[in-house]
Amino acid sequence: MSLCIAVNSVNASIADIYYQRAVNEYNLGDCKNASTHASRALELYSEENNNSGISRTLELISRINKCLEDAGDLDFSKSVDYYKMGEDSINSGDCENAMNNLQNSLTFIQRAKDTYSFINPPDSLRTEKCDNLTLQVNDAICVCKSRDADALFDQSLRFYNPENPEDKDCMEAIKLARNALAIYQECNNEYGIEKTTQLIANINDCIGDIAEYAKYLYDKAKEQYESANCSNGLYLLAIDNFKNAKGLFTGLNDTEKILACDYSMEQINKSLVECINSILEIEKEGDEYYKNAKTQLGLENCYKAEEYNNKALEIYRMADSIAIRLNRSDLAEKYETKIAICGELVKKIAICGIKNTELKRAWKLKDNATIILVSTHSLEDYKRAESLLDDAIEIFKKYEEYGGIRECERLKDIIHEKFSSADEAGFYYNKSVHYYNIADFENATFYMNKSKNLYKKINLTKEIDMCNELMKKINEGINKKDTALERYNTAISKLDRRICPEAQSNADWAMRIYKEINYSKGIQDTEELIEKINKECGTEIPGILKTIAMVVIGMIFLIGILWWNDKRKKEEEIKKEEERRREEERRR
Repeated sequence: MSLCIAVNSVNASIADIYYQRAVNEYNLGDCKNASTHASRALELYSEENNNSGISRTLELISRINKCLEDAGDLDFSKSVDYYKMGEDSINSGDCENAMNNLQNSLTFIQRAKDTYSFINPPDSLRTEKCDNLTLQVNDAICVCKSRDADALFDQSLRFYNPENPEDKDCMEAIKLARNALAIYQECNNEYGIEKTTQLIANINDCIGDIAEYAKYLYDKAKEQYESANCSNGLYLLAIDNFKNAKGLFTGLNDTEKILACDYSMEQINKSLVECINSILEIEKEGDEYYKNAKTQLGLENCYKAEEYNNKALEIYRMADSIAIRLNRSDLAEKYETKIAICGELVKKIAICGIKNTELKRAWKLKDNATIILVSTHSLEDYKRAESLLDDAIEIFKKYEEYGGIRECERLKDIIHEKFSSADEAGFYYNKSVHYYNIADFENATFYMNKSKNLYKKINLTKEIDMCNELMKKINEGINKKDTALERYNTAISKLDRRICPEAQSNADWAMRIYKEINYSKGIQDTEELIEKINKECGTEIPGILKTIAMVVIGMIFLIGILWWNDKRKKEEEIKKEEERRREEERRR
């Protein structure tokens, strides 16, 4: 019993110590350690059922919890502010600033959560609040990381499938794609993971192709090396292929093949040293090709000149490459001079080629104009053919190609004859229209046929149809004129038999038709007949008919005046048109 009392006394003393430490640390503002010591004091007071100690410790813990809550809430509030600033930066596209703010937000979340963890009893709501915000911040961070991953993916895709095939770099593409995939996986971006996985699979196929191509270049270089001599240039081709193969093997980290390429290039360089005596013979061959190129250029055989000059260039460049590899600057300088001379000849050959190309175009223009002339159906086609010929003549004159000029001028003469025929046909057509307008259908038909025959000769479909339409109107006019004459004769017959109303009716009908077709003689004859009818039949016509007759005569008189004015206008217009035509004929 005494031992138990002693233990309780010790526990009480220890609890008091923890309590006092908690008070001191609380007073110093160290609420976390205060919470730890207060919790230990409460545990010891509870073990000995020290109600007084428990009560005061609980009161202290309450104050400590308030301190912890305030400190944690302050940190949490800061974390929210940083999170919002991070989101604003993301929305504005500034991920660099966003990441700084979001990392600060995570730091303050962790501080708040750490502070909340000392609250006794634990505050699950505050802890959960921190966990939820942590998820939101990490999601926001992943937005920026995914943008970085997207940029890496796009870069990888550009290296894998560039606009310029020469920029394709599958080794760089696979490195970028793997970096992008790691970020997508970290952020659990399913779409990013899916597309990047597919891209990596495609790139791996490309890398397989690279390995096969590297092997192809290596094998080709070996074959060239085995077949090389000092005059066929295969040493240089082989060393270039070994060099290119080595570059690919380096990207594939194939050390064995890299060393094999290096060894082969060393052997080729040794062989090139032995070729120095052969360069002079090769040079003579190049000189001969250059001479032939100049000869062919003088003969304006541009393609043959280009062929010989290219062969000379090939030889000089091969000799120059050998000289450079052997550090023979004296020979290299000589061959570079010859290469430059061939380059000047290339420019002259290019000018020759342009001339040939333009002359071919000119002949093509001439041929197209000829085709149009054969198949044309309109004046617009003739004008288009003439325009093509003008373009062709301009080119032919530029290069003094007189045969082409002659051919084009001959075709233009034919076109001008067509234009003259068209003008003549138009003149006859207008004369036909003039005679049609004054009911001289015989002359109208005569000139219409002359116009139509000319249009047929030059194959102008639209104008031929125009003549056909005029002929249709002329035939209608002839029929009307015949009808009017028939009515006129009937009126005379009725008058002779003293059938005055019918004589008057037929005379009026004849007058109406003659005025419609503008036949002046018919109008004049009919007017005289109507006067005769009125004179001879005046006593036999009832009073009302006399009134009507006077009204009709008045209307006829008014119409006659209007017709006469209209006729004068038409005759003046026709006279002006004929004067214009005659003036054009004088100019032709």
